[in-house]
Amino acid sequence: MPLLEIVRAEETDDETFATAFDIGTKLRKRPVLVADAPGFVVNRVLTRMTRVIMDAIEHGTPTEDVDEAVMSLGMPMAPSVLLAMVGPRVANHVLETMHESFPDRFPLSPTLANFAAGNDEVVIVDQDPWTRAEIVERVLEAVADEIHRLLDEGVVPEAADVDTCLLLGAGWPFFLGGITKHLDQTGVSERMFGETFGDIRAAATA
Repeated sequence: MPLLEIVRAEETDDETFATAFDIGTKLRKRPVLVADAPGFVVNRVLTRMTRVIMDAIEHGTPTEDVDEAVMSLGMPMAPSVLLAMVGPRVANHVLETMHESFPDRFPLSPTLANFAAGNDEVVIVDQDPWTRAEIVERVLEAVADEIHRLLDEGVVPEAADVDTCLLLGAGWPFFLGGITKHLDQTGVSERMFGETFGDIRAAATA
């Protein structure tokens, strides 16, 4: 993974910060400055996406349908494959950590908790399967919302940093030009916030 999120805490001096960037570059990584915040960038955005995915499954949507919907976005692997690779215990621990900080946006998942405990039982909270279009829409809306919050909180200086993190750290497809550009082009950001991430970028550099 080429991404290296470098966290600058309040006590990080300039020399330490510069050294971290230098070492990251020598390791042939792409360092990105992030503030000391829960989940930083990649974990925070991916966990928000994961929670939507688990919500779809817990509404009775077949896992195969969820995988196909997310794969239609050009992701490098299906969510079920990614979960197996990361490990349910790790994924659930990250969700629990995010839940402690942002309970409204990161509710716990009984199904993921089961998986983490070695139980493959899916907990159906409401038998109301989502369509492929609904899954894609809700995933993009959740991701857009979390990115907007990252920028508002100053976790990263600009939207392009989020694009870099997701391209290099989460396998977001290069051909879409970055997640924020995709959200702008599909009208998601304009519909949700009344402005595009491009507008936010332009205002920040004006």
